[in-house]
Amino acid sequence: NPSKNTQAPSGVFPMEGKNILSLDTRANSAYLGIANEGLTVLDVADLGAVAQIERIGGMPQLTAITYQEAIAYVGDGNQGLRILKLDDNYAISALSNADSQAELNGSIEDMRVLNNYVYMASCQHGLNILRLGENHKVQGRYHFKDMSGCAVALDAINNSLIVAVEDKG
Repeated sequence: NPSKNTQAPSGVFPMEGKNILSLDTRANSAYLGIANEGLTVLDVADLGAVAQIERIGGMPQLTAITYQEAIAYVGDGNQGLRILKLDDNYAISALSNADSQAELNGSIEDMRVLNNYVYMASCQHGLNILRLGENHKVQGRYHFKDMSGCAVALDAINNSLIVAVEDKG
C-alpha cells in the first residue's frame, strides 16, 4: 500500500513547440502523431531515460494512430488511412499503397483495429469500417454517416463499439 508521498515513475522527452495530435503505446514504445512532422516513435522502457527511436515524415496531418502487431494504422487528414509495416528496427514500408489507403477526405479523429476490421471515427464522415483481408488489403468498406453529431472518439469493449459523438448544434 503506497504512501501518499510515493511518486509514480515518470520521464520527460522535450517536445516544446510540438503539436501532438495522436498517441498510442505498445510494450516499451510510444507512437506520437505530430502536426507538420509525422510519426515519432519513443522508447519508454526506462521512464527516466525516454529516447526517440525513429521519426517518420511525410504525414503532415497525422490525426490518429493505432499500433498492432508491427503494423501502424495511421489516419492522415490529407491521405486517409495509411497502413504501414514497421520492422524491428522501425524501418517503415507501406503495405500496398493503392489497396491499403481508404479514400477518406477529411480527418480521422480516432481508430481501433479488431479482428481484421479498422473502425474509424470521422467528423466529416461519421463511422467508417474497413474489412481487411490478406496482407492488410481492403476487402470491404462500410459507412455509417447517420449520426446526430460529429464522431470524435471510439473504443471497443466486450465485442461492442462505443462511439463518442460531439453535438453539432
